[in-house]
Amino acid sequence: MSGVTDPATLDEICVVAIAETFRGDGEILCNPIGTTPIIGGRLARATFEPDMVMTDTVAFLVANTLPVGDPDAERLIEAWMPYRDIFDLLWSGRRHVVMGASQIDASGNQNLAAIGDWRKPKAQLLGLRGAPGNLVNHVTSYWVPNHSPRTFVPTVDVVSGPGYDRVAGLSATVRANHEVRRVVSNLACSTSPTTSDACRSSRSTPASPSTRWWRPPGSSWWWATRSTRPGCRPIPSSG
Repeated sequence: MSGVTDPATLDEICVVAIAETFRGDGEILCNPIGTTPIIGGRLARATFEPDMVMTDTVAFLVANTLPVGDPDAERLIEAWMPYRDIFDLLWSGRRHVVMGASQIDASGNQNLAAIGDWRKPKAQLLGLRGAPGNLVNHVTSYWVPNHSPRTFVPTVDVVSGPGYDRVAGLSATVRANHEVRRVVSNLACSTSPTTSDACRSSRSTPASPSTRWWRPPGSSWWWATRSTRPGCRPIPSSG
């Protein structure tokens, strides 16, 4: 073997970025939603977070790493996990969910309910679903497969998952539980919903010389990226 490997594909990079959102979580319920997040969660557990538990996406906790798209794959069942038990874990804070988002704004507010005025929306989406409960009880990350100004907006039309500005006036318990850890898209990833927090985070660890900040057109978000596209700014060095 020559040791030479093909360059990582975009989908592989996205999977690894999602897997990294779970680093350090330990013994919690890893609950990614969607094919790419599920692969990322399974990768994390199979490599650096073996204490996490995951379901088979139906109703069982399974110990083995399942292939995607094979409902007949062998399952090493650890426990039954009916839907009601998810709420016990949710309320305890021992869960990390990766959700999608139709819109996200600069404060980390997420919308998957409707586009336009909620009284008469242009498009009715999923609704609030479990987003409010997720955000006030445990860590949440987001996966956005198609990065565009339609998704990363100055202000979301409807708040499904509350961001940092929304929880600022709530109880100390809610503020302690609330964390938007990472937003991963097909173009970049952010470890913070605000420019100032992102810069503080970048100073805490040495930044790669090739890593830069990029703000997509029409967005309030700055992203860590290795792109050399116009408008990219160098990440501040640590110090």
